[in-house]
Amino acid sequence: MSEFNYKDFLKNSSFLNETEETEEKFSVDKLEKKVKAILKKEGGAVGLKPLVDAAKELGASKKDLMGVLKRMKSVKTHKDGDIIDTDGLK
Repeated sequence: MSEFNYKDFLKNSSFLNETEETEEKFSVDKLEKKVKAILKKEGGAVGLKPLVDAAKELGASKKDLMGVLKRMKSVKTHKDGDIIDTDGLK
């Protein structure tokens, strides 16, 4: 009978593999900078699609993007869905 190898067990555990998949595969800072650049280029407001496309280029999902947008204090979502940079407001 072979000896139980705990390290191999952990390495092959599906629980750990699922955890590894949820680790961020993108840079939050880069995504924030990209969002700000797109908003500046578009005059301070943009629909969600260009931001989702940019997020995907950086390896982030739409869900990741929405989380980053929520954390950005100067970025708000209009009731009709546009993303607005409030830094330029008086």
